[in-house]
Amino acid sequence: MPLDEEKKLWNGLVHLCLFFIPPHRMKRADVELMQRLHTLVPLVVVIAKSDTMTTEETWKFKHQVCDQLKQHVSTFRFNERSIKEVEKLHAEHAVDTFQPLYGGADGSLPWAVMGADDSQREYIWGTAITNEPRHSELPALRDLLLRAGGWQQLKRDAALKADKEAARRAKATLPPCRWGSELWRGTRVGAEGLLSSRLLSPLLAVLALVAALVVALTVRDAFHKEMSSVLTLEQQLEALGRDLSSCSQARDALDRASSAAKAERMLYERKVAMLEDDWNECTQVRKALEIDLQAIKTTPKPPLAAATERQARSWW
Repeated sequence: MPLDEEKKLWNGLVHLCLFFIPPHRMKRADVELMQRLHTLVPLVVVIAKSDTMTTEETWKFKHQVCDQLKQHVSTFRFNERSIKEVEKLHAEHAVDTFQPLYGGADGSLPWAVMGADDSQREYIWGTAITNEPRHSELPALRDLLLRAGGWQQLKRDAALKADKEAARRAKATLPPCRWGSELWRGTRVGAEGLLSSRLLSPLLAVLALVAALVVALTVRDAFHKEMSSVLTLEQQLEALGRDLSSCSQARDALDRASSAAKAERMLYERKVAMLEDDWNECTQVRKALEIDLQAIKTTPKPPLAAATERQARSWW
């Protein structure tokens, strides 16, 4: 894509926040900061220095972090289809059996990564390699962002969060009743002045009070309309988010059904190929038997066999 065309798609949003936490424990300050960030930007929690924990400790700590955050923080979840694509890619390049645990089946758990200056770290028990999926989830996170379409998901989620935050700030900056109360106060002062004046008749004072009441009611109705429009915008944003989630789930279901159909088709194709091989083998055996039978018919009988046959005939 040319640079001029690409610039049309640029925006000033922050599409991703990788929040690193230390291994074995999570501080209260980390949780408080994540509470302030998760409504503004897609948040992905990453456990650093995962090579300092065993596989069992890593899995246990992931669940501890998830339990602490699920009540207060909403983290970003990658599409299940994208995770399956990355798992398949890494399984194809694995030397032996490979069973990845990328953030749980639905990507709800944190990601455990490691880093080193030489892309590896030496220990007494062996060597931990940063680009090895069995040692670190850094390759999985990298491939999800750059290969499996995770960046498009992040851009959509960042846009939804930005719209929701803009609506919230617009609602917060609206003066709830101040300008209406000031107008009511000025009208009331004017009415009191009219009432206290001895030069005007009581009927004019009553008209002034009625006008003040009408103005106050008009201001209140205008304020309620503005509030209802803000609430309607928020409801529309929530409905769009639910529709997007349902569409993603439907697409995932279709992808799973398509994968199952492809697997079943491959199974049938293998069975057909096996039947064709068996048929070819049977054909070859039949042809060989026909050749042997033809050879037996055309081969002349030896003298001893002919004499034996004459004796048998004479005996009968």
